[in-house]
Amino acid sequence: MKNERVALLDVRSFELTFLIGTKGFNSSLVVCGEHTEEYEGYSAQGFLDEAAFEGAVRAAVAPVLKTYKGKLQKIYVGTPSPFLRLRTVGQNLPFSKRHKVSATDIETLYDCGLNVLAEEGRHIHHSAMYFAIGNTNNYYSEEELYGTPSASLRGGLCYYFADESYCAAVERALKPFGFTEIVFLPTMLAEAVYLLPKKERAGYAVLLDVGYLTATVSVVYGNGTVHEKSFTGGVAEIIFYLTKRFGVEPDVAESILACANIAVGDDHKEQPWTNDEGVSIPVAQINDVIEYGVDQLCDHVNRFLDERYKDKDVVMPNNTLWITGEGVGAIMGIADHMSRRLERSVKILSPDLAYNDRPSQSSRLALLSMAISNQQKKFPYRLFGGKRR
Repeated sequence: MKNERVALLDVRSFELTFLIGTKGFNSSLVVCGEHTEEYEGYSAQGFLDEAAFEGAVRAAVAPVLKTYKGKLQKIYVGTPSPFLRLRTVGQNLPFSKRHKVSATDIETLYDCGLNVLAEEGRHIHHSAMYFAIGNTNNYYSEEELYGTPSASLRGGLCYYFADESYCAAVERALKPFGFTEIVFLPTMLAEAVYLLPKKERAGYAVLLDVGYLTATVSVVYGNGTVHEKSFTGGVAEIIFYLTKRFGVEPDVAESILACANIAVGDDHKEQPWTNDEGVSIPVAQINDVIEYGVDQLCDHVNRFLDERYKDKDVVMPNNTLWITGEGVGAIMGIADHMSRRLERSVKILSPDLAYNDRPSQSSRLALLSMAISNQQKKFPYRLFGGKRR
C-alpha cells in the first residue's frame, strides 16, 4: 500500500506545530515539512486568548502548505487534556449464536457503550483498555480478536469527548485552507500508545507530560485511558519563580534555567552562575528555586493518585512514573529529583527516532503515528467486514 501523507496540527500549551508527515522505512516516521508558532497558550482552564490561538494556527499552516506540492483534504488535530473529557464503561455484547469475532462486532460493542453515555461535547475517539470473549478472563487487543470464535464479546471501553468551543476555534482557524475533513485525536492517549511499550501498558502505567504552561498526568491500561487530569504548572511557573526570587527579567530567568542542573553534586552548587551583564547567583540558590517548582509537579501527581487510587486495591506507588514533554528537556535533572521526591522510579520517554528523539517532540510524533494508523485502518476494516471509524 502506498504511504499517504497526512497533515497534522499539534497544539501545545505555549506553541503549536503544523506538519506534513508519512511512514518511512521500517515503519519510521518522516516529517516532510513543519512550522511552529508561539502564542499566548492555554492553562488547565482553557485558552488564555482564543483569537491569538486562531491566528497562530493560520500562521503555522500557511507557510507549509505554500511550499507543498499536492492537495491535502484531511487534517488531524491533537486535543490537549484541558479540552477533553474522558468516560469509561464496561460493556457486554452477547451474540445470537457462536461465531468468529469481526471488526463489525467490535464496532457494535463501541456503539453500545456510547449509547449508554450522556456526555456533552463532541465524540472524537474511542479505544479499549481490554477486550475479552465468552466467560474467559483472557484479554486481547483489537487485532488479536479477529477470527476468534465466541458467543459474546465484552470490553473496558474509553470514550473521548472534545469541548465544542475548542473544535469551533480550530475549525474557524483552518477554514481558509479548504480542508474538507478535520479529525480530532486525544493527545495524551497518542503519547501513551506511541511511547510506552505494550508490556508496560499490560498493567497500569502512569504518564506525566510536562509542558510550558500546563502539565497532564494520565493513567493508561492497554490501549485506553483510565484517568487523566491537567493542572497549571511547568516551565513557565519555574521561570516565574526565578524572576521573583532573583529580581531578573524573564529572558534572564530562561537563561538561568537552561544552564541549571538540579542533579549536580554539592561541589558544583558552591559555584555561581554569571552572565555578560554581571548577574551572579549561587547555583545552590538557583537549584532551590527550580526544585521547589518541580516539587509542585510532584504534589499534583501525588494528589491525583490519592484521589483516584487511595482507597482501591490497585498498587500505584510502586509503578514507574514516565515523563515527557518540553519541560523534561528544559529542566535538567528533573527525573532524578522527582524520583527522590516521589519515592518511585521516574523514567524519561522520548521518540525513538533519529534527529527527533527529544521529549519536546513526543506529542507531535505520537499524534503523527496515530494519524497514520487511522489512515491505514481502511484496508483491514474492509478485509474483515467492518466499517472504518
